[in-house]
Amino acid sequence: MDRREIAKKLLEAYEESGKSYTDLSKLTGIPRSMIQRYLSGNIDRIPIERLQALCRVFGLDINELLGWSDPSVDGKINRSVTPQQNILLDAADNLTDYERQVVMNMIEALKAGRKD
Repeated sequence: MDRREIAKKLLEAYEESGKSYTDLSKLTGIPRSMIQRYLSGNIDRIPIERLQALCRVFGLDINELLGWSDPSVDGKINRSVTPQQNILLDAADNLTDYERQVVMNMIEALKAGRKD
């Protein structure tokens, strides 16, 4: 599915939701201006984390939105992960982009300090 079709479906879900761009920004951690660009189709790529956040707020299945045939659970891509990894993935879903970057920096620092 191309970006215009995705944007069209997101825009329809937005209009049905009755939420404002400010509401979406607060719920997803995505800046209002970026949400507006995503919904208008005026951007080539939407990071998957942001697309997942928008789908979660709109009650959309991300796999269906993207035209993927893989089944999902609660709009999340099925992964073969350990219970501990799943806890980390769920926690990451609730972080803002800034918080995710801080966590990524911490992970990189931990990996750099390893003595394998």
